[in-house]
Amino acid sequence: MAAYMGVWLTYRGMMTPGFVPRRRERMKLIGSRPYIAVIPWSLAAQSTDSFFTVAPGWFKVWGATASSIQPQGAEVLLYDPLRKRPLSDGPLFQGSQAGTGEEPFFFKRPYLFEPGQRILVKVANLSTVANSGRLNLCGFVLPGRPDPKDIPPITSLGLGDGQPATSPEGYRMVQRPPWIEMPSSGEPFNLSGTIRMPALGVTATIVSIVAGVGRSGVINRLANQVIGGGWTDGDGNLVFQITRNGIPERDQQDLLSSLGEVIEPSPFGPLRMTENDVIALTVFNNNVPPAIGVPPAGQLVKGRLDGWFYPKDLDPPTRFL
Repeated sequence: MAAYMGVWLTYRGMMTPGFVPRRRERMKLIGSRPYIAVIPWSLAAQSTDSFFTVAPGWFKVWGATASSIQPQGAEVLLYDPLRKRPLSDGPLFQGSQAGTGEEPFFFKRPYLFEPGQRILVKVANLSTVANSGRLNLCGFVLPGRPDPKDIPPITSLGLGDGQPATSPEGYRMVQRPPWIEMPSSGEPFNLSGTIRMPALGVTATIVSIVAGVGRSGVINRLANQVIGGGWTDGDGNLVFQITRNGIPERDQQDLLSSLGEVIEPSPFGPLRMTENDVIALTVFNNNVPPAIGVPPAGQLVKGRLDGWFYPKDLDPPTRFL
């Protein structure tokens, strides 16, 4: 191995989390200067875009820290666009995997960028409101041209440790996270349902979907509507909910208005699903009176859930729903 991952600090009785080079590797840093490349980003609610900076010289990157002004954070994916190579096996979540100032994320090994080369980062805003932050790449600017053996070959199309260059599941430079953009192995779904208006005080499921074994999923469009009258949009007489495994989803437990018609659902979420999750759209009859002894005749409640499934292996190691 060219380096150790961590070192024992006898005076503190603990391990460091960082990359610690051997003496031969440290010799290559003589005359270098520490450098932090800052990549600021700003995104609308739950959107994704690319941002970049330029290497100031022979820039050897060791790790990264990230920040976000919203608590939901963001996910980042680092690239060497010249070689179409990601610097991590998958997206990193700001605030844990992507590191903080107190505990940066360290690469498995340092990565060298050439002078003037772009360093690209894909950022996915996980917040439901506008968000901004910055990604800091920590490393050293070398004093001169490094050993040619240390320069990544341009012919390398590595897609992460253990993945062949031809793997369709590898994160490509243009591939957004699989819950933002459906990957080639994804399976779209468009589910709709129609039920009679439930009796007063009764909750009924309009439509539901299950993520199968080995699959993750996302719902990105939704519709809920009433046919036949008896309800005014937003009056509170009907309460719609999105539930996950029978539990109301946060911020989706009191939907009083229509979010689109079945023939034209509205953009939604994305609401991510994990293996075996059951997502349901339900309605509670709070104050739509039934006919004598039976539910209101001719009153129908409709719903629709759109999205896609994809292999759960495409998710980062830590999930944040």
